[in-house]
Amino acid sequence: MEREIKEYKSLNQVAKHGGVVIFGEQTDKAIPVGELRESFNLEYSAYNRSFSDLNLDNAIELYDSCVLPLFPETVMIHIGNSNDYWKDITGFEQKYIALIKHIKEATKGVRVVVVSVDDEETNRHLKNIADSTKVDFQNVMHITTSNPQNIKCVNSFLQSIGLSGYKRQVSAYDLAKIFFRYA
Repeated sequence: MEREIKEYKSLNQVAKHGGVVIFGEQTDKAIPVGELRESFNLEYSAYNRSFSDLNLDNAIELYDSCVLPLFPETVMIHIGNSNDYWKDITGFEQKYIALIKHIKEATKGVRVVVVSVDDEETNRHLKNIADSTKVDFQNVMHITTSNPQNIKCVNSFLQSIGLSGYKRQVSAYDLAKIFFRYA
């Protein structure tokens, strides 16, 4: 994990402030954020700050060192896929709430999005956590995968016929669909 922290800190020095940051677990590391941003012609800066060993015990520390320096407009949290959390569901909820509160205090005006995991029962808890902390919950559990290369080809065609130069802003739900369908 030290290598990941060092890499993200280095990348943060050349990154634009603001935008969208994915803050997730191991499976999220492979999300091709830059390619998807380009394919969907999003106006946001978008960064993936996911970690091999991210969990609720180290999340605040990792947020402060690798996400906070980006001054994100939106943070998409994707933590909770491990069955280990079921050993202490009350602790899971308390730590998740503490993380969200910390993010909101450390990054004034940030939009926090809690993204669903692969378990309906965990998602029920995540939805309750999101509701209690007044942040968005996006359930992407049943979204199917599509090919970003095909979308890129369509965008290239639209640009070739003169429909270029537009950027679009999308909702938290659409961002979650765009990024997490590829996880």
